[in-house]
Amino acid sequence: MPASSSHAEELQMLPGNMECADCGAHCPDWASVNHGVLICIDCAGTHRSLGAHISKVKSTQLDSWRGEELQSFASKGGNLQANALLTQAGAPPPPPRGASRGTLERYIRAKYAPNSPPHGDSPQPAADPVEAMIRRMQAARKARRTTERAALRLQAPAWPLRSFPFSSESV
Repeated sequence: MPASSSHAEELQMLPGNMECADCGAHCPDWASVNHGVLICIDCAGTHRSLGAHISKVKSTQLDSWRGEELQSFASKGGNLQANALLTQAGAPPPPPRGASRGTLERYIRAKYAPNSPPHGDSPQPAADPVEAMIRRMQAARKARRTTERAALRLQAPAWPLRSFPFSSESV
């Protein structure tokens, strides 16, 4: 079930939640559920690009929220408390209001996924041999899936294309 308007209002009543946790835009209606912050639609796009394992993004108006998600979100204390905790953990200071989209994207990545490579860059080679082996296996699995999908697309259709239930003489 979608979050009711009372749930959305409750989320916005948490300290600092009347502004986007990342850019300061007014009345954000998206959330990073696992971080417990409300964000605007523009910052939500960057959060989504981080992956759900880093930032699980949901709409406060359109998406379904489970009770435990609402409780977990509220337990984080709102944008002010979450930002304070992230700053203590080494998050960079926020860019000035009106910063460019690229500046905001770099800030969001550094704030929530400080060890991830910048968008579009390939990951750095692993120093740990086990990590390197895992990356090679993941790359091989991805290549195999891509090849299998391509092969499926090239297969002939299951129905005959050249036979028709009528002949040209019967027309």
